[in-house]
Amino acid sequence: MAAAIGGFIAGIVVSEVVAVVAHLGFGRAVGVRYLPVFTAVAGVGVALVAERRRRRRGSGDLKITSPDGR
Repeated sequence: MAAAIGGFIAGIVVSEVVAVVAHLGFGRAVGVRYLPVFTAVAGVGVALVAERRRRRRGSGDLKITSPDGR
């Protein structure tokens, strides 16, 4: 859920930056339609892939040792 919200907010910010740069550079409105939705979906996808990789790596890596290293 956090990835979706973060991606949506990032999409709004990027969309506004694109709009301001286009207005200053070209003097007219330019933008990417539904950019916040696309970035929210991408954020969820990245979060799912990262979680899957984290779980796969962490399955056998935990080694419990005593304080003296045995």
